[in-house]
Amino acid sequence: MRHTGTLRHISARCWSAIALGALSACGGGNGGIDQQAEKALCFDGSVFAVGAKLNIDYVESGFATGARTETSVVLSDIATFNGSSNLVERRITTSGTSVRGETNYRVESNFSKYEKSLGPGVTGLYGTVANGRFGQQRTVLYNPPYEDRRGELKRGQEGVFTSQGIDTTTGTVPAGPTSFTRQIRIKFVGVDSLSLPAGQYAACRYDIRTDDGDFSSEWIYRGVVVRQERTTGTPDPEILEMKTGTLNGALL
Repeated sequence: MRHTGTLRHISARCWSAIALGALSACGGGNGGIDQQAEKALCFDGSVFAVGAKLNIDYVESGFATGARTETSVVLSDIATFNGSSNLVERRITTSGTSVRGETNYRVESNFSKYEKSLGPGVTGLYGTVANGRFGQQRTVLYNPPYEDRRGELKRGQEGVFTSQGIDTTTGTVPAGPTSFTRQIRIKFVGVDSLSLPAGQYAACRYDIRTDDGDFSSEWIYRGVVVRQERTTGTPDPEILEMKTGTLNGALL
């Protein structure tokens, strides 16, 4: 298990319970310590600090095979976007390759994300701006901000969240503006012990289902998706697993 960062503050007794997915063994009858331990495991507020840099290498398996690197840097915590101020501006770049059958695909993305931390595991997403080739730019405005409140869920509990706004692409091939509304169901399944290419981790599992039929599972450790599995639209699941991961240069 990884004992870096916030996990150093979890007692050995509680850590053993986390690894077994049985946090009820920690704390008193009101469950308060249980939830605090889970939040310390799932989420890390330092990822929102100015200058915070995450660098994650993933391996892809299942329906497709490949590798990709995702780098995330917090540029500001006082950014303004679409009239809203004091937002966290995060720049995310992804690069890699994916092989499906006998076809190789290049995976590339470069976008900015504007959000606000509302508490451990609770974020408000105000919008994203993605820059593509040949001057293409795609802007997604969320109105109202999309609030992902998975950090408030108890084990086995499901929340339903609404994502709505306007999607616009400008450049050589413009599209929109197009309004969208989507219902997202997120369930906190529990804490799983994972054997990843990066090592052994205990991570919080969330199952995510949208009203357009998409389904995925995410395993989150300190605010980072260390494993993701999508089971929609392909004969085999699409799996991403962390090979290496650092936060501000230190191993996750």
